[in-house]
Amino acid sequence: MYDLVHDLANEVSKCESWTSDFNHEMDDHEIRHVARIPTAILEKMPKSSISRLRSFFSNIGEVSNTIFPKFRALCVLSFCETENQELPYSLSRLKHLRNLDLSDTKIKALPESIGKLYNLQTLRLPWNLKKCPKVIQNLINLRHFYFGEEMKFEAGILGRLTNLRRLPFFNVGEERGPAIKELGGLNQLRGHLIIIGLEHVRDGEEAKKARLVQKSHLSRLTFVWTDNEVPNNENQTDVLDGLEPHANLLSLTIGNFMGARFPPWISAEGEVVVFPCLEQLRIDGCPSLESIRITQGIASLRQLKISYCEALSSLEVGLDYCTSLQELSIAGCPNLVSIPTARGMPFLRKLNLVECKGLSSLGSGLNYCTSLQELEIKICDNLTSIPITQGITSLRRLTILCCERLLSLPSGLQFCTSLEYLYIKDCSSLVSISVSHVKCDHPDSTNQPEEISQGVDACLSLQEEDCHTVKSIPPNLRQLLICHCGKLKYVPTGGFHRLIRLKELTIGPFWHKLEAFPDFQLPPNSQLEELWLFGWPKLKSLPQQIQHFTCLKELHISFFKGLEALPEWLGTLTSLEALRIWHCENLKYLPTQNAMKNLTKLEHLVAVGCPLLKERCNKETGPEWPKISYIPKVYMG
Repeated sequence: MYDLVHDLANEVSKCESWTSDFNHEMDDHEIRHVARIPTAILEKMPKSSISRLRSFFSNIGEVSNTIFPKFRALCVLSFCETENQELPYSLSRLKHLRNLDLSDTKIKALPESIGKLYNLQTLRLPWNLKKCPKVIQNLINLRHFYFGEEMKFEAGILGRLTNLRRLPFFNVGEERGPAIKELGGLNQLRGHLIIIGLEHVRDGEEAKKARLVQKSHLSRLTFVWTDNEVPNNENQTDVLDGLEPHANLLSLTIGNFMGARFPPWISAEGEVVVFPCLEQLRIDGCPSLESIRITQGIASLRQLKISYCEALSSLEVGLDYCTSLQELSIAGCPNLVSIPTARGMPFLRKLNLVECKGLSSLGSGLNYCTSLQELEIKICDNLTSIPITQGITSLRRLTILCCERLLSLPSGLQFCTSLEYLYIKDCSSLVSISVSHVKCDHPDSTNQPEEISQGVDACLSLQEEDCHTVKSIPPNLRQLLICHCGKLKYVPTGGFHRLIRLKELTIGPFWHKLEAFPDFQLPPNSQLEELWLFGWPKLKSLPQQIQHFTCLKELHISFFKGLEALPEWLGTLTSLEALRIWHCENLKYLPTQNAMKNLTKLEHLVAVGCPLLKERCNKETGPEWPKISYIPKVYMG
């Protein structure tokens, strides 16, 4: 509600409501709604006043069974965190009850008397309740029925509740459980329906008896097969063919399906649009599915998620025709070779590709995804390049993780002018951070700028020949991570000079034969606040340029195994609040006591896996202890 409407409703309800935090004196005859009042106090009210109550919300102790017969006009009854483990038989006297909420109770079983609440419209059961009495079928006015996934019904119960609007789960039973045909008459269902246990459906003809195609009010459907120890692929394909939904469907999820093909009712043929309203399509855990054919796409589709479909090799979903697609996520599909898009998806904002080890091509259309904001590529072993050649100005986050064959970063990265977060990790074949359109002046030329498309190795040689600007890293980055790239020898120094907005930097380790950390000098007005440095055994010192990062608040130093002493210039980092050192086995010495005292804001010092430093920082005998005794929190592990 808007605040004003909410306040008005509160004022009006004060005249008729009695709650534990509202203690003004009231006329018992005016009270219609009671919340959080112990029944021991409530029973002191005149019987005539109790009989006028319309709603009772209890969350205190145990509700007395003697009070139920006094509720003559009660429409809403809610138990929350009460101690009751059973409901009284007298519950059946609440003839006017419309809403019964038992969702957060310890009730272990429902009484047979619940079947006499003929006017009940909403029933919420405890999520851990596993059995429901057959008399539930008498609640023919029930519209909203909520229960847990493990609830078991006898055959024939749900099929009689033809006024149902909300049904969270339909668990297809075996011989004695509910058959899927019980859904046939529930044409008022709306919202989200999850159908579980589809392995118990005999064939497509039986599946059609659910008449999902007639349920025009359903907005979301989830199909789940739960027991695939001895899967019958042809049967499952036939069953899914028979579960055709209504064309108004907004979201479809298919889980643990063992069939080899997608159902024909979702494949658009020619100009036909089968699901003009579908916005979400999720396919999860379908290991035998070989292809998804939606050749003309689904123009309304906004989210497409495909995960753990191990046999999937063809993605003929007409992505170029999914003109409203905003999120595409593909994970655990090792046989998928390419993402077939040539014209791009103009509204795509998020693209996630994870564990697609056979993926070798992203398609040229990636350049035309002009609204893309987040691109995440993880564990795609066969991918050698990322085709961003023209830049994507909307891109804000780029994550590349564990792509073993990736040789270089996108050449158009410098044109991704909105990029704020760049994360590159465990790309063992990465040998360069590509640089396009490097402008340099050759000393023996006519001083005319020359544009060269080269890798970092060439750029560094150009710098030796007075290459003035290297525009390889987007200037608006706020977070940058380049680490665990074992073949990388250089970083584009010129690009680092432009990162005036950078707040967090994680860098290293690089090629193990390097004897010094590559230069990554930031601009003089750098706003860097957090720095993670990963070293390698040959390094015996920290990068000198760190001393100029005067805004630095957190410094993490890891795996500098040749480092024996922290430099004296560490004392210039007067904004430093936390210093954390990890696995520097030969580190013995901190800066001098005078340098350490300059770090007046330092509150946290952590050293883990640094045995020599730990010994020298012993409170009783350690010579380094006086240098750090003023720091509030010190941990040596």
